[in-house]
Amino acid sequence: MASELGPNVLKRIAKEIVALQQGPLEDIQILSNYHDLTTIQAWIRGPDDTPYENGYFKIRLTLNQDFPAQPPTGHFLTKIFHPNVSASGDICVNTLKKDWKPTVGIAHILLTIKCLLIVPNPESALNEEAGKLLLEEYDDYAKRARLYTKIHATSGKSDYEKLCQQYPHKHNKEASSSPKLTTTSTTQRLGHHVHTTTTADATDHSLTEKQSQTPVVTPYTSTNVLTTSVVSNSVGITPAGSPNTNDSSNGNGVGEMKRSASTAALDRPDENDSLNNKKKKTALTAQTQAKDKRKKSLRRL
Repeated sequence: MASELGPNVLKRIAKEIVALQQGPLEDIQILSNYHDLTTIQAWIRGPDDTPYENGYFKIRLTLNQDFPAQPPTGHFLTKIFHPNVSASGDICVNTLKKDWKPTVGIAHILLTIKCLLIVPNPESALNEEAGKLLLEEYDDYAKRARLYTKIHATSGKSDYEKLCQQYPHKHNKEASSSPKLTTTSTTQRLGHHVHTTTTADATDHSLTEKQSQTPVVTPYTSTNVLTTSVVSNSVGITPAGSPNTNDSSNGNGVGEMKRSASTAALDRPDENDSLNNKKKKTALTAQTQAKDKRKKSLRRL
């Protein structure tokens, strides 16, 4: 099928594979097969703090003759219990469906599949049993997924480690000029906190994307599948229900200071009265002295 793809497409695929071998993604090792560039295989290590931890999953991407206009198909060769993976290994993810773009590179696809192990999507479940357990009984889902991982996904560890020795991850060596792709994201589900990164910075035909977020994901329920809450606050933003202490006409609080000063003066009536009495006495004394001077002048006359 490789002959059915155009030379520019074949060149693009070969370049991306070489880049991924020279600068492997975290927890991902790609297998080279230059005899057939339309079939790409890779190992994905199960992310930490997930039911797939300590597992090594082999996947396959198949590029059809319409690639990149049409997305490739994804398939798990290692048996896995996951809502978005069918019993036969077919993968359902939006990146390979409705969200596909011709600019999406192989690296981005691999990262998306890895992230699917961290945050499954029960709304588009191919394995209905796994999707239902994820929504209703997460502990049972996690227990079943760990069992599948232990039985089916541990034998690939030696193959994965051999590739790691041959192509070490770029964090263990100096950065090269090859495309750099890493992953970052923070999620929380049912008390399990997972830290992963999803930042892609690639060149040429690979997708260029930069994301940075820190969502807090509530546990799966039947009515609320995925809820992200982002709380932010900065100068000039007053939370709802809080009193606004700044003057509406002056954001730096000068108006409030003026009002505070005048209010403080009004709150001291005794001091104000004594000052007014002193002023009145001084005025009366001045008037009396002026009258005495006029009387003395008249007597002299």
